[in-house]
Amino acid sequence: MNKAVTSLVRILLVDDNLHGLTARKLILSEQGFDVQVAVSGEQAWEMFCVSPYDIVVTDFRMTGMDGVELIARIRASESPASTILLSGFASCLGMTERSTGADQIVSKGTRETI
Repeated sequence: MNKAVTSLVRILLVDDNLHGLTARKLILSEQGFDVQVAVSGEQAWEMFCVSPYDIVVTDFRMTGMDGVELIARIRASESPASTILLSGFASCLGMTERSTGADQIVSKGTRETI
């Protein structure tokens, strides 16, 4: 991907798993994206209200505000940001883009390797 194009894209990564968060940030940053991180839904919402993001990638299960609630707040704000929900529980809970409000759901293994 063209670094000039990716550097214009602002991504907010949200996960209370610091290992996964760090790995994802490293991978996306190496591709030239402007990546910020939050360790909770509450922190992500505060950051989102202050600064616009093009993409929000959030874990589903977090203490306090979960990923679905964060996505609902983003949708209610009428932001054009794309949202991606990460979950190891997506298939067993029957989560869909429609039921969660996410633009896309990405299943991750129950035993996270990154």
